[in-house]
Amino acid sequence: MKISTFTKTPSSGRFLCNPTWYIDACGKKLLFVSSGSTSFRRDISQAETILNDIDIIILPAGCVEPVREIQYFLFASPHAEFYLPKASSQKYFLDIFHKLNGYCKTEYQYGLLSRIHFVNDLCSINQNLMLFGSDPYPADSIEHRQSLLIQEDSCAVLFANTGAGTPALEAAFSRARDLTCLKIKRVIMAAGEYDTPDKENHSEKGA
Repeated sequence: MKISTFTKTPSSGRFLCNPTWYIDACGKKLLFVSSGSTSFRRDISQAETILNDIDIIILPAGCVEPVREIQYFLFASPHAEFYLPKASSQKYFLDIFHKLNGYCKTEYQYGLLSRIHFVNDLCSINQNLMLFGSDPYPADSIEHRQSLLIQEDSCAVLFANTGAGTPALEAAFSRARDLTCLKIKRVIMAAGEYDTPDKENHSEKGA
């Protein structure tokens, strides 16, 4: 698994930095945009050469201007499938359609829109990638966050879309453990990453 973090939005006081993660895992190339980011299009611009090869783009509920950003990525990443939380984002579907109306023919619009998937609060993108709600906010709230669980090479990595040392992080880790039978060896979040006790146990078993 290869991971790159892009951010120009440093944390300040109680506010988290809002990274965009580029993840190469399980034969897929992903962009996972953390909630609340207002500048991820600018953040990822430093890696525009990879956009053409992206397979999956995950935009969680906190994305501020999904219509503008999806419009950009639909063309910058022509092969990517998009995943947005249904409860808070489906209302943008018609807005996206109307925004595209002046850009291309109708049949091409439907081809673009077929790449946008509105998912429930628990979604298996495939057998290795799972999205799930990871905080106490209602699913249709702009504050609601989704985290990403990746299962690869007999272990798992959690991208926790929350801050360090918070109840939300504990909740995300606990739910991730319930969703996989594999050991979670790493937790990656906006503030950085850490190894979990699961990794130590996994290493001992493999010794």
